Amino acid sequence: MKNKIKWGILGCGKIANKFAADLELSDGGTLYACAGKEKDKRDSFAKKFNIVQAFDSYTKLAECPEIDVIYIATPH
Repeated sequence: MKNKIKWGILGCGKIANKFAADLELSDGGTLYACAGKEKDKRDSFAKKFNIVQAFDSYTKLAECPEIDVIYIATPH
Protein backbone atom coordinates (compact mmCIF):
# COMPACT_ATOMS: atom_id res chain seq x y z
CA MET A 1 0.00 0.00 0.00
CA LYS A 2 1.41 3.33 -1.07
CA ASN A 3 -0.06 5.68 1.55
CA LYS A 4 -0.17 4.01 4.93
CA ILE A 5 -2.61 5.21 7.57
CA LYS A 6 -0.67 7.04 10.28
CA TRP A 7 -1.83 5.96 13.73
CA GLY A 8 -1.45 7.65 17.07
CA ILE A 9 -1.87 5.81 20.37
CA LEU A 10 -3.16 7.61 23.43
CA GLY A 11 -1.68 5.79 26.43
CA CYS A 12 1.41 3.56 26.57
CA GLY A 13 0.35 0.65 28.78
CA LYS A 14 -0.34 -3.06 28.26
CA ILE A 15 -3.18 -2.68 25.76
CA ALA A 16 -1.24 -0.05 23.80
CA ASN A 17 1.71 -2.45 23.54
CA LYS A 18 -0.55 -5.22 22.23
CA PHE A 19 -2.16 -2.90 19.68
CA ALA A 20 1.23 -1.55 18.54
CA ALA A 21 2.64 -5.07 18.11
CA ASP A 22 -0.38 -6.06 16.03
CA LEU A 23 -0.18 -2.88 13.97
CA GLU A 24 3.37 -3.83 12.96
CA LEU A 25 1.80 -6.78 11.10
CA SER A 26 -0.37 -4.46 9.03
CA ASP A 27 0.50 -3.46 5.48
CA GLY A 28 -1.92 -0.54 5.58
CA GLY A 29 -0.97 1.24 8.77
CA THR A 30 2.02 2.61 10.61
CA LEU A 31 2.43 3.80 14.17
CA TYR A 32 3.43 7.45 13.92
CA ALA A 33 2.90 8.96 17.39
CA CYS A 34 2.01 8.23 20.98
CA ALA A 35 1.09 10.21 24.07
CA GLY A 36 1.57 9.29 27.68
CA LYS A 37 1.79 11.06 31.01
CA GLU A 38 4.81 9.13 32.36
CA LYS A 39 7.98 10.22 30.53
CA ASP A 40 9.98 7.02 31.04
CA LYS A 41 7.11 4.79 29.97
CA ARG A 42 6.31 7.01 26.97
CA ASP A 43 9.92 7.21 25.80
CA SER A 44 10.44 3.47 26.21
CA PHE A 45 7.25 2.76 24.24
CA ALA A 46 8.28 5.17 21.47
CA LYS A 47 11.72 3.58 21.20
CA LYS A 48 10.36 0.01 21.22
CA PHE A 49 8.02 0.70 18.30
CA ASN A 50 10.16 3.25 16.37
CA ILE A 51 7.58 6.00 16.85
CA VAL A 52 8.30 9.32 15.17
CA GLN A 53 6.69 11.59 17.78
CA ALA A 54 6.01 11.06 21.49
CA PHE A 55 3.83 13.66 23.19
CA ASP A 56 3.50 14.48 26.89
CA SER A 57 -0.08 15.66 26.34
CA TYR A 58 -3.14 13.91 24.95
CA THR A 59 -4.24 17.22 23.44
CA LYS A 60 -0.96 17.58 21.50
CA LEU A 61 -1.46 14.10 20.05
CA ALA A 62 -5.02 14.95 19.04
CA GLU A 63 -3.86 18.17 17.36
CA CYS A 64 -1.02 16.54 15.38
CA PRO A 65 -1.87 17.11 11.69
CA GLU A 66 0.18 14.11 10.49
CA ILE A 67 -2.00 11.58 12.32
CA ASP A 68 -4.96 10.03 10.51
CA VAL A 69 -6.52 8.09 13.40
CA ILE A 70 -6.01 7.70 17.16
CA TYR A 71 -6.39 4.52 19.17
CA ILE A 72 -7.36 5.27 22.78
CA ALA A 73 -5.64 2.76 25.05
CA THR A 74 -6.44 4.26 28.44
CA PRO A 75 -8.85 2.89 31.07
CA HIS A 76 -12.48 3.92 30.72
